[in-house]
Amino acid sequence: MLWTKEALLFKDIPDGYRKNEKIMFAGVDFSGIQSFIYQNDSMESLNEITLRSEYIQKLTIKINEELTEILEDYFYTPITVSSGKIQAILKNDKNARSLFENHLKKVQETVFFENQGKIGIFYGATHVLLQNRGSGGCNDAFFALANVIE
Repeated sequence: MLWTKEALLFKDIPDGYRKNEKIMFAGVDFSGIQSFIYQNDSMESLNEITLRSEYIQKLTIKINEELTEILEDYFYTPITVSSGKIQAILKNDKNARSLFENHLKKVQETVFFENQGKIGIFYGATHVLLQNRGSGGCNDAFFALANVIE
């Protein structure tokens, strides 16, 4: 049995979950965004900068939509979906973790290839407890997640 002292605190526990349930806290993080967006561009190419920035946002949303569909049976619940960053919770299940990692490995290879290595996608998951705000006695799970994103 896995033990964790990290916790995610919610005002209201998301549907499909219960208080003190051991879950997976998963994250996706893009690297190289700034160098991808600002590719030695001059002020005349603001349109190109805007288009590349929108590409990152759309790519993030698309990856989250795919994960939502693939992991529907494991109550995949996004917490943060912003340009180049996804944080979500899902049921603590080996198959869920495998689906998450296998899908992102494919995405990682495709995005790296399509963008000539200018954007990297890193991902990982850690085990945490779900708790209501004010429960206390636990470490912040965001730090734990940051340490496992590869």
